[in-house]
Amino acid sequence: MALTAAAPTWVDSPWLTLVRELAPAAAALIALGAACVAFVIGRRQIAASSANLDKQLAAQAREARLDRQAQDARATRAERRDVLVDAARAVQTVRHLAIRLHWMRIATRAPELSGQPYSADDANTLSQELDGARETIDFYVSVLTVIGLSEPAQALSDLQDTFDSYCTAGDAPPGEVSEVTAAARATLSRFAASLPTERRPVAGDGPHD
Repeated sequence: MALTAAAPTWVDSPWLTLVRELAPAAAALIALGAACVAFVIGRRQIAASSANLDKQLAAQAREARLDRQAQDARATRAERRDVLVDAARAVQTVRHLAIRLHWMRIATRAPELSGQPYSADDANTLSQELDGARETIDFYVSVLTVIGLSEPAQALSDLQDTFDSYCTAGDAPPGEVSEVTAAARATLSRFAASLPTERRPVAGDGPHD
């Protein structure tokens, strides 16, 4: 008995066969496209995260730099304040020594007016103190100049000149001691005006902002 061949169905159509044959390649292309999209998205996320991290690190570095500047500024202010205070003590010493020298000269010229006799030892002691005070003033003029306090240094230098002139002028009129005391007051006023004040550095102060 002869068998009749079955008629082809739509399942056996060439188009469907082609689709079945191309399906793996299409799936691979889709997977590759998805991977590419994921890669691009991932790179953008990494770039964004890197940019944010750079900003955070830059902000931290800037804050650290400002903190260091603040610490350096505090140290500088403390150093200048200490020097000004010590120099002010030296100025007061000069003032008192000038007054003592004034009264010693009066005692030498008119003992009846001084009310206090001065011995040779007293004169020698005062002379040594005067020399020491002049050396101290000279030292602080140099220190103030080195640390950048030029105006106080100039005021102290002016006092030094006045004091030296008064000390070396043995026949100076008694009233000239007032020039020393006035110069001392002016120097102390200049010191007070130069006392450093608190100031925290802000962004833009530094040369690398």
